[in-house]
Amino acid sequence: MSHATLGAKRRLIRFPGDPLDFALIDFGPDDRPFAPQLVALIVEESPMGGCSLAVSAGGDHLAEGRGCRVKVGRMAPVRAEIRWIRTLDDRVMRVGLQFLE
Repeated sequence: MSHATLGAKRRLIRFPGDPLDFALIDFGPDDRPFAPQLVALIVEESPMGGCSLAVSAGGDHLAEGRGCRVKVGRMAPVRAEIRWIRTLDDRVMRVGLQFLE
């Protein structure tokens, strides 16, 4: 990633997720009702760009570049893409999502 890209990325306002909120992720097609397959804890939110989430490791659904729909806290579900995945330990991964809407 270039310094210019990183600088643009870091200009987005970020804030920690509400400790009582969580995210729901649906990997199904957009033409069916929202039906989440994965629950995640919100680590950080950027309302203009995306969020990072903590999820249980080993999920078959997780892959960089994969599309999904996500409901973060109280907001309505939106289309998103998994931009990065980091393994924190053998039980937890951190996932970065970019909102597409």
